[in-house]
Amino acid sequence: MIARRVVAAVAVVGTMACSFSPLANRIDIGEEAFVVLVATGPDGLTDLHAVPAGGGMTARITFTPLIESHPALSRGGDVVAFLRSGDSLPDTPRDLVVMNLLNGAERTLPTPTTAGRIDRLAWSDDGTELLLATASGTWSIAAPPAEPVARMLDGAAREVADSALTTWLGRPRFARAFNCPAGQGVCLVGPSGDTAVLASRGRDPFAWGLDSVGWFEGDAMYVRSLGPATARPVSLGQRAPTGAREGTYAAP
Repeated sequence: MIARRVVAAVAVVGTMACSFSPLANRIDIGEEAFVVLVATGPDGLTDLHAVPAGGGMTARITFTPLIESHPALSRGGDVVAFLRSGDSLPDTPRDLVVMNLLNGAERTLPTPTTAGRIDRLAWSDDGTELLLATASGTWSIAAPPAEPVARMLDGAAREVADSALTTWLGRPRFARAFNCPAGQGVCLVGPSGDTAVLASRGRDPFAWGLDSVGWFEGDAMYVRSLGPATARPVSLGQRAPTGAREGTYAAP
């Protein structure tokens, strides 16, 4: 059943003034690697959560009755961009939100109505833009503190953005991860162009630093190196939220 949310009382527009980090005393941003993910808390609400890369108790980042999804951490890990919507219906618009994890301040960035629903997002390599895959094409929008000017991309600029919106692994990039067709696990395409199944029960792969890949199975999160290795589970704590998915990683 698709859960609908009450939107009016909590819609966040513009900048929300806060003075504390939602990760205070949990994760030292800039000092340790961590993952932000989407999960459902004991109250049944879908929010963003964070966990140290080495595992431990998860920390809830957002606290709204809206649905947060598709998080993307900036390279420094101090800002997370994500989508927020009133329900999970396929035609419901999604707001583009950025949160400063050092002080909890949020800002909703305006996107053109012509862009349509946002399906994926990523940061540009230099961190000055957010890149959006939408119903109408690929867009960029200037990231704070710049004015959030949006533009539709084409040509070489679109190719660069589309690459950033893809889950590439390694540096230099040599493999691409994605959900296998028909929900058959996590797949990789390597330098030779051959496709291999990495985790037959996995979903939502994401780059874990320069040499590893993370994904989810059930309520659990896993990581393994890109070389010969076995996957290991990453603890989300004794009171872990359920339905863990859609991870993004940042290193110090």
